[in-house]
Amino acid sequence: MILDLPPTTIELITAKAEQAGMTVDELLISTFTKDDEDAYYEWFYQHHFDIERLTKAIGETDENGRAKHTVSPPKGLAKDKEAFRTWVKANAS
Repeated sequence: MILDLPPTTIELITAKAEQAGMTVDELLISTFTKDDEDAYYEWFYQHHFDIERLTKAIGETDENGRAKHTVSPPKGLAKDKEAFRTWVKANAS
């Protein structure tokens, strides 16, 4: 659906969205669905959590949907930043 709005209206809506730190779509959805939060969340998840797009970005997955070909850091590295940096450099590809 395309709306024919005057340029000044478009500029005002865009500026308001930028001030709020969101996209124009997010601003309009949140403005017009304040009484229906479910509609907003449905729209949000549809546009931000596209399972097919995420699966493609992750790549190959195992039978449980977890990404294959990943490396888990050894336990205890979080306590020692230098050891963690060394481990990351050694395992980065």
